[in-house]
Amino acid sequence: EYQEELKYDFNIKGELRHLDTNESFVFNYYKNGREQNHKRYEVLGHFITQYVYELLERVCMLQKVYIPTDATEDEPRSFFFMSKNALTSSSCLIILLQDCGVFCAGQWGRRTIISEGLRHGTQIPFIKMLWLYNQTKPSGKHLLKCLASLER
Repeated sequence: EYQEELKYDFNIKGELRHLDTNESFVFNYYKNGREQNHKRYEVLGHFITQYVYELLERVCMLQKVYIPTDATEDEPRSFFFMSKNALTSSSCLIILLQDCGVFCAGQWGRRTIISEGLRHGTQIPFIKMLWLYNQTKPSGKHLLKCLASLER
């Protein structure tokens, strides 16, 4: 219902912007419409979650694994993300578990993503840094330097 109206996407900097106005998301779009504003926020949140999941698979090269693996369509299932070679490799292991509430794998917080962008609101910069660290195998000091650079 709000999909056409919202028209938000992430720009090259990872900031959520309106496609026509380039403005950030307006939380209180409807005056005296608390329920409508909340519904609008939930729809946007679903879009953000799906986009972050896509980035975890495409950019962070994580694999989405459904559990239990032998569940039928009518049985409850969940999923988690793990590094593609987690079960066969002894190098870098990443596992992101899903919460049962609004906190989703790969996200620090939905509102932070909306207000400050993907760099601050997701775990993606840290995952990318871990992959880089794993490839270069630098000293512990280099890892601390990489982590400090994420704070800027």
